[in-house]
Amino acid sequence: MSGGSAIGRLLRLSRTVSLPSVKQGTTLSFRSRIPTALTIQSAWRDDGAVTLLHSLPTGSSKKVPLVNLAVDQADDQVTSLGRTASHVSISLHQPQQDENYLPSALDGSLLDAIDLKVHDKSNPLEMKDKDGVVSQVWVEEEGNERASIVELTLDVPEKVNLVCELEHGGSIDVTNKIEGDVKLKTVGGNVRVKKLRGHSIQLETTSHDAYIHASDLLEAQKLSINLSGGGRFRSKRIHGETVDIQVVATQQQSLSTAQPPNNLLHVFEQLDDDDEGSLVDISSMYVSGTGGAHVTLQGPLQPTKRAVRIKSHHGPVLVQSSGVHRPCDEHQPLVELGSVNGSCEVAIQDVAPSSNNNEDPDDWVACRVHYDSISPESVSLITTQLGNVGLTFDRKMEADLRLLSSKDATTLADMATRLADEEDPELTVAGNKSSDGDPTRISITLVLTKSHSHVVSSADQQHQLEYVEGWVENKSHEPDSRFEMKTRSPKDWVRSGWMERQSSAPKLFGPTEEEEDGVTTSDDKTTMGGARPLIVAATVGQISVETLSWLGAIARRYGLDEKGRDLGRQATRRGRVVLPADE
Repeated sequence: MSGGSAIGRLLRLSRTVSLPSVKQGTTLSFRSRIPTALTIQSAWRDDGAVTLLHSLPTGSSKKVPLVNLAVDQADDQVTSLGRTASHVSISLHQPQQDENYLPSALDGSLLDAIDLKVHDKSNPLEMKDKDGVVSQVWVEEEGNERASIVELTLDVPEKVNLVCELEHGGSIDVTNKIEGDVKLKTVGGNVRVKKLRGHSIQLETTSHDAYIHASDLLEAQKLSINLSGGGRFRSKRIHGETVDIQVVATQQQSLSTAQPPNNLLHVFEQLDDDDEGSLVDISSMYVSGTGGAHVTLQGPLQPTKRAVRIKSHHGPVLVQSSGVHRPCDEHQPLVELGSVNGSCEVAIQDVAPSSNNNEDPDDWVACRVHYDSISPESVSLITTQLGNVGLTFDRKMEADLRLLSSKDATTLADMATRLADEEDPELTVAGNKSSDGDPTRISITLVLTKSHSHVVSSADQQHQLEYVEGWVENKSHEPDSRFEMKTRSPKDWVRSGWMERQSSAPKLFGPTEEEEDGVTTSDDKTTMGGARPLIVAATVGQISVETLSWLGAIARRYGLDEKGRDLGRQATRRGRVVLPADE
């Protein structure tokens, strides 16, 4: 072999320990004090097994310690559901000095006992340690010298409670479904899971170049995702009552350039077909009960595209961003909520510039939100201290609007909060018309259809503030969605004409003079049996409000040509052609 490195030998030691006491519902804890690549495989079984594979380079002159694998039957534990379950503890650590050491690779005492022609992977040499555990040893030809690698595989039942902590780093892979309380933590490495379902699920990594990826489903009453060193979180689907997602980085851990270093490029790779590379990227999220979802990004993180992207969500969601850099792609917003069904709150503070010197903060949308349907009497508050806000509504949605554009970013959040709470927002606006700034940057653009024309404006361009108040109504005559049918009461069906459409009975409530003229007064603040949902948007830049049909929302999401089709057309129920069955 010329022109390359010499081929070395790689010593592999494998041992398997059965776990007969691991049953369905057992609590299994694993702790490693050495860097470990952990793989967890589940199956419909009523026992378990642990397999350790230790790979060692043979070119070192130092003695290489064998790792100690300890399996203990610990005291029973009470799960989050209040049930008592048996507890099996597994630990992995380096032995003490002069204990369980391999002979030096150079003296040949171990390698001489292994005939490469005989003891390969198909016919390994069996050795026993002092505890009587049988290890299989074989030698492979390797092209490059490698450091010591420890791989551990856990075979467990599907219904099991897991607690895994890698104190010195390593990756964690869960290849199948796990049902039970799950806690996975590593101080340096990726966490990859497929489907986790339980009462409490905690996933955590502390490495700045790591990610947490759920390729199928995360379902829990309490779900906690923590990336305390930065990194990324990607999930296809989330079901939960209380969801907490945190991505936090310090100045030393952050990526300060638009183009990440080569050794960090895998952080921004596409993890699945629907992944768009955001720091928090979720395809769909369903929040039930009285809880909510809380997404927090803090520190000088540098997203290549968006910081937060939630393609679709049901239930209340709160997104907070502080100190995050603008995306490297200047056409991408910092936060994008693609389909809101319920309510949302977005707070963007202390936006740091990216390394793109050509960026224009006046022509950048910091937050983009599309509302499909809103929970009755809910409040959605959106504030950003830099950039513009883009709001799009489904044509059937009804809500009150309070839009504020103020150059004074220091009082913006406080004013927006008061606008969301107070019954008389004009008093809040009148008391803050004294800030300084450039009036040419203050602009609110309303792209409204005839059914959304009830808007009053209070502008104060001389003092750098503009305020618009109004409401949107549903006059599209499109059929109700399942969400609307679920949230409406029978009284609302009567008032909206639902019962009249279902039968030939006369209208139970006679039209008022305003209804006959097609005008809705400002005193009419009710919909679906109570106060209309309230949407408050406040920014130092521009605010645009637009109504879209379901087809227009799809075209906007995927960048299709909006001029080629009538995106404002109404949905209709068309009869399908029934073909005769072949005889």
